[in-house]
Order: sequence, then structure tokens, then C-alpha cells
Amino acid sequence: MDSRDEQQSKETPALGSGWEDVLFKHLGDSVCIHDRFGRFVEVNKEMCRVLGYSRCELLEMNVSDLDSTVSLDVLDGLWARMPPEQPITVEGIHTSKDGREIPVEVRIVKFFRDEEALFIVVARDITNRVFASEHTEQLNAQLRHAHRQALAANHARDRLLANMSHELRTPLNAIIGYSELLQEDIDDVQHCDDLGKILGSAKHLLGLIDDVLDLSHHESLRVRAEPIDCDLSILIEDVYRGFLPLLEHEDRGNTLTRSIAPGIEAFTDPDKVEQIALNLLSNANKFTRDGQILLSLERDGEDAILIVKDTGEGIRDTQQLFIPFGVLESSDSSIRQGKGLGLAICKRYVESLGGMISVESAVALGSTFTVTIPLQIEERHTEQLEHKRAYMNQPGGIVCLSLESCSEVAKSARDKGIQGVAYKDTERFVAAADALRPDLVVLEMSEAYPDARAAGHKLKTMATTSYCRILLHLYDSDNKRGLLLEDFDDVLFSPMCKQALAANLRRHGLKDEGDLWAISPPACLRADLPAGARVVERDDVLRCDGSLGAEQRSPTHVLLDFVACGPQTLCVLRRLQQRHPSAVFLLLVAKEASAVEYRDTIHALLDAHGAPIDLVHDRMSTIAAQLD
Repeated sequence: MDSRDEQQSKETPALGSGWEDVLFKHLGDSVCIHDRFGRFVEVNKEMCRVLGYSRCELLEMNVSDLDSTVSLDVLDGLWARMPPEQPITVEGIHTSKDGREIPVEVRIVKFFRDEEALFIVVARDITNRVFASEHTEQLNAQLRHAHRQALAANHARDRLLANMSHELRTPLNAIIGYSELLQEDIDDVQHCDDLGKILGSAKHLLGLIDDVLDLSHHESLRVRAEPIDCDLSILIEDVYRGFLPLLEHEDRGNTLTRSIAPGIEAFTDPDKVEQIALNLLSNANKFTRDGQILLSLERDGEDAILIVKDTGEGIRDTQQLFIPFGVLESSDSSIRQGKGLGLAICKRYVESLGGMISVESAVALGSTFTVTIPLQIEERHTEQLEHKRAYMNQPGGIVCLSLESCSEVAKSARDKGIQGVAYKDTERFVAAADALRPDLVVLEMSEAYPDARAAGHKLKTMATTSYCRILLHLYDSDNKRGLLLEDFDDVLFSPMCKQALAANLRRHGLKDEGDLWAISPPACLRADLPAGARVVERDDVLRCDGSLGAEQRSPTHVLLDFVACGPQTLCVLRRLQQRHPSAVFLLLVAKEASAVEYRDTIHALLDAHGAPIDLVHDRMSTIAAQLD
């Protein structure tokens, strides 16, 4: 034996040392030693007990006899490459003498004895661990099922509320309209008073319907904040001035004062801030008589603090204050009981802005509502975008098909329990989408459906469908060809002014306007692009010299014009996705193009990428099936 082998022999304990009794007699895990061919050299008593074999029987066996899934050829290569005294851990299944399969965690260490490679194996029974893992997976499956059922219940509730709201609004609007006309024509004081009561009750009921639907929108995460740069100081000042006439009209003897710090600029949703302030002022005036109401706005670090304080009768129980239908009780009989939705909706608005609302109140001393509004909600809005994109990738159960050619797909979706409609009439389709609030819309663009762009624009401007994903379906009835444009993050429709475009881009998470690329935008939109946006022509994208974008950072958002990119639309998209895989890609269907240009673009795309309509319908059926 040379000096190297002698040194190795000294460092590596030999079988028969003092630790043998501990290892082979007292260790609670199964332990064995085998050679590089898998033949057992030694086994301990625990291994014999667990497997049911005697020691002599095991010494006549091979590791492959215990685990039929192992390949000795593969293991031989693995064992040969294993460095000495560096253990590895794997999982396997040992088969006992009576045929039981025992899941085990196996820890293997390689060592040398008399220049022969041997392997010490410690096998631990992990039956309980596997059972717990399977049980956990079953629980997770049950939770996923319960979650899907809860989503389905929410969708059912939302559809019911939307349908009921639609059905109730129509007769109520008729009652209100005819009552107002009759009031103009009737001179009898008593009759006018009766009509006034009818009119007031109808408006009260209409307001209740609107509030219930608004609350439903918030609970279903469909109404989102749409932040823009605004001056909160000017906004709250306008709220103050606008509320003064209402204060005089109510004539409850209250005085309204204000304390507004100047120059509080924010990137938030001004409409929601305004509604929060008006709601709190209205409540303060309602529950205060001959008292004082204070409206204040101040800055606290990175937040704006909005306070509405009154000297009214106060609130006994503030625990149920922001829960829907938690009506406040009042000792003043002149106060008409509310619907219990105003503060609940207020809380939803505050949460959508990333803020907090709290109240301090004492009976007979008044109440103070404090609203904290972040001056910047960009990060929160980005999270909402990620939630939206994840939501689009895992739709929840409703698909609207605006194309007659896909009525079979709609029927197939309904057969699977998925709510689907197929309308060619634009008004009927938009009305159905407004009621159903779908998760996915397939919108046909063809000569047989010339109003597709108008329908898409309407869907994107309605609160119930503004966040809905739209897939464009190009269809050629003569040649039975189709193409489904589903590779875009979203589709935008014109007409679109500068403010609407900026709001849409912020909705999709654009932070820095300089990170926007507009690919061949139409002339009607070039002047409305955000400052810093980069205009890139289609042909520059299709060049293969790699120079595009080399001089500056990659875009976070890319806007592609449907007609300007024409038959190269998908080529441009794929080229950009390869270069900038993390960007958000938006397809713009602009107003400027004529019907002929749309038709030529659609036919060119079908010539380049179209497939037999049956294949497109199969793909639509797959998408519909994923909604389950």
C-alpha cells in the first residue's frame, strides 16, 4: 500500500471499530452497507425488523431486490462519481418480505475499505410524512374547490345584482320621468304633494339600487382606482364650495368651515377622493343640527389627511359602522334613515386608493372621520395590474361571444356550465356584457360585423367591463378561415383623447411615460401620446440589424396600431416579445382607418396567419373550457 492509500486508510474507519455496536444494534433507522455492485455487506437489526427478512437473507440480496424501480447500471455510474464522505439524500420505496411498500428517505455516504468502495446507507421510514403530504394536498384541493365555489357564488350574486338593477332601473326611470311631467301639468296642491312623495320615494329606491350595484362592484374587485396627477387642495376647496348650496337647502342650521393646506399634489383618483369627502360631509350634516362641521386637509409626510368633524349627536356603536346595511340609529325623528351603504362604499374607495379610514365619536359630542390617502399609489396600482393579469390568465366562469359564427362555441360553453352569449347586434351585446360582467370577450371583426370597433370602445368605457380581457376574432365567411388574436395583454379602442389614453396606460401599470413605445401610431393619436413616449415605425422593428433600442433602455409598455402594422401585426408583436419579454403589449384599434382599410388589414392577416375556422373554434372551445 502506498503512502496515499495508507493515509486514506487511517482517515477512514474500518468495519469492526467500536462504533459497530451503536450503528448496527442500537440505531433506530435501517442501516446497511453495500458494495459498488449493490450487494449487501452488512445490515443492522432494525432493517431486518422493518423489512421482515433475516440477516442471512438480506446478505444474499441486492439493493434492486428492495426497490424494483432502481437501475443498477444508472446507480453504478452515480456511485462511481460520488466523492467520498460527501453524503447525498434521495427518496425511494422499499418492499418488505410480505409485499408492503414503505416510502423511505435514503442517505448515502461513500467510503473506502482496503481500496474497495463501499456505501453506508441510512434509510428512514417517511410513511407519516408522505401521509401528511397527501393529506395536505387533499386539503389544498378542497380549499381550491371551495375557492372556486366562492368565486362562482360571487359571480352569481354579481350577475343577479346587475340583472336586477337593470330590470328595476327601467320602470323606476319611467315613474320618475312621468311624475316630473305630471308635476308640471297639475296645479292642484294636494296632487302635487302626492306626486312629490312618489317622486321622492322612486329616487330614493333608485339611489339604493345604484349603491347596491356600486358596492357589488367593489366587493368583486371590478371597480379600480384610476390615478392621475391632481391637486388635492383645489379638489377639496371645490368640494367645500359645492356643498354650501346643499347645506343651505337642507336648512338644518349648521355652519361649515374649512381648513385646507395649499399645494398638496398627488397621483391618485380625484373622483373617488371627491366622493369620499361628499359622503362624509353629507353624513355630518344629516346627523347634526344647529352645529358646526369642519372640513380639513393637511399633509403628513407621504400622505394627505382628510378630516370631517361635526358637533352632532355622535355614534353609540362604531364597530358596525363600515359594514354594508349597518344603518345608524338617530334620536332625531326628522332624519330619514339611510341605506347603510354610504360608509361601506366610502371604505371601499379608501382601500382602492391604498389608504385608511377611522372614526372617533362620543354621544352628544360629535364625530370625527379621518381619511389617510397616500400621495402616490403607483406601486399599489402596479399590484392591481398584476392581479388583473393573473385574473385574466385564470378566468372565473363567464365568456361573452359577440359573433354569430361562434354560436356553437357559446352553446358548448353553456353545456359546460359557463355563462356565454352570442349577439351580432351591438346594442344587445353591450347590454348583455354590462349585465354579465364577463371575464372574457371574443369580439369578431369582419365584413359581417362592421361595428366591432364601436362595441369594443363601449366595453372599454363601461365600469363593468373596462378591465375585461378582449380577444379579437378575424373571420372570413367566404373561405371559412379564422384567426384569434390572443397574444396581447389587452386591446384598446378609439376614439381616445389624450386624457383617456393616459388613464388607460396608467391602468396597465405605466409609471414612467418615457418607457412607452408606440409602433406606427395613427396621425390622429400621435399628438396625444404622453410626453417622452418613443414613436417607432413598423419597418424599424422588422429590421434584423439589432440597432433598435441599443441606445436606450427597453420599453415597459408597447402600443401597436392594428391598421398601421397591417399584415405584419403578429410579426411585429413576436419580434418585440423576443427582444422585450417583460413588456406589456397593447393592441390599438384606432378610429382613423376606413372600413376598407380594416377589411384589407383583416384579409391580409388571414392570408398570412389564418387557419381553417374549425381549428379556431377548437381553440375557442379550449379557452371556454378553461373558464370552469
